[in-house]
Amino acid sequence: MKILIGVWHPAHVHFFKNAIKELKGKGHEVLVAARKKEATYKLLASYNIDFTPISTHKRTAIGKFKDFFSRWKTTFHHCKKIKPDILLGISDFYFAQIGKLLGIPSLVFTDSEPVSIDPILTYPFASQILTPKNFSKSLGKKHTRYNGFHEIAYLH
Repeated sequence: MKILIGVWHPAHVHFFKNAIKELKGKGHEVLVAARKKEATYKLLASYNIDFTPISTHKRTAIGKFKDFFSRWKTTFHHCKKIKPDILLGISDFYFAQIGKLLGIPSLVFTDSEPVSIDPILTYPFASQILTPKNFSKSLGKKHTRYNGFHEIAYLH
């Protein structure tokens, strides 16, 4: 299976690093798309995780607005080119939306309840939404709770 993982923040490296190792060990092809934000690229390199650079974090509101469209387009073309079987991301509306358009299942992890953008830009498009068991909101029939916390993935 070809799996594409979105790493848009340094914490995502820690969240996915062990899963990447295990999935590769089971014979899956794991690809990583990344955004340069703080130490993301350095962390990926330190764990010997190959990645495709997609964008660079922007600090201003105008920069973020422009980057939204640029990163969406770049990610879309990257997905079309490599043809993954599944997309994995954390609160990843890019993968959720692009997956829906291209017919690629997307698994979106989240542990943040007070977000206002995900119910509009992410959840309606995701194939499956995975949250820790203590997540109090119900996100509908696509919502699956797991017994754990995001931070446990860092320590596993």
